[in-house]
Amino acid sequence: MAFVQIADISQKMDDLPARPVLVRYPVKIQGRSRRSFQSAWYDQHTWIEYSQQKDAVFCYACRHFSVSVVGNVADKAFIDTGFSNWKKAQYKDGGFMSHSKSDWHVKAFIAWQDYKNRDASKSILHQLTAERARQIKENRVYIGAVVNALRFTAIHRLAQRGHNENSDSANAGNFVDLMKLIGHYNADVGIKLTDLPRNAKYVCHNIQNEILAIMTKMVLSEIATEVQEAGEFAVLADESKDCRKTEQLSIVLRYFLRGTVYESFLGFVPIADLTADGVSSHILGQLNRLTLDYKNKLIGQGYDGASVMSGRHKGVAKQITDEASLALYHVSRITYHGSLFPLSEAAALDQTNIDD
Repeated sequence: MAFVQIADISQKMDDLPARPVLVRYPVKIQGRSRRSFQSAWYDQHTWIEYSQQKDAVFCYACRHFSVSVVGNVADKAFIDTGFSNWKKAQYKDGGFMSHSKSDWHVKAFIAWQDYKNRDASKSILHQLTAERARQIKENRVYIGAVVNALRFTAIHRLAQRGHNENSDSANAGNFVDLMKLIGHYNADVGIKLTDLPRNAKYVCHNIQNEILAIMTKMVLSEIATEVQEAGEFAVLADESKDCRKTEQLSIVLRYFLRGTVYESFLGFVPIADLTADGVSSHILGQLNRLTLDYKNKLIGQGYDGASVMSGRHKGVAKQITDEASLALYHVSRITYHGSLFPLSEAAALDQTNIDD
């Protein structure tokens, strides 16, 4: 294929792409900014080669392996005249990205890889398999960053969402800004956070809630395993309202394991029925979900002294005892740092009661 000869870049398909690494590249005034070529782009786009003579980028694959050239500006820039609009170089819909997604470039790139790896053991199928493995590895690194960012904000009780989460926002919220910080030090995360479509970045509230729900199941499963290992356990519960005035039941399991007494907080359960029947049903339902043998292993229950909880004939304590005859009842309030708090507040305040 004929193309303009430029002395300082590859002349034939057996030559390596010209990729000089300079201390400083020529600077151009583009728009209102001073811009230049960046050597980091070599790692992101293996097909580019840089001409110092032209101060421009060319596509090695298209120059040597294209079957035909489509007559448009993008092709001529990367094949004949050179591309040097550094402002648009990393645009999602222009520059390098636009060229790399074009049909003619994809075909030329595959032909180049096939030519480089003419050994049967390095066929196109082998290359595609290796590329797939690389993508899987990068995706795992990225989703790992998402999960760990959520775990960090959850453990430290930080709000996830920001008022304005656009890319140019000065404060996009704790979660998004933490992801940007991780991406600053991890190229795989940073590139995906920038280049992936908005609906594939795993940062929307639905994905966050789904991941947090999975974490919750993992924590509850670990608590259940500990309780089963401990054998006997007690249940502590109290009712309170959240900031929206929604009635909710807080449930804590108390057990002795490996020389230590643990109080593990299971969570807040929204509850509409505040009768003894409703509360006891919620408590037993939570124990059932954890597959705990409360009929034989539940040996204690602790609630406040309200009649709904402590009533001798129809109270929650009586109904739980009917199901678990060993579950002795006592009035419970927890001392937190020298002050008395209802159980739900103490469980929420005391981080040691919540397994990470």
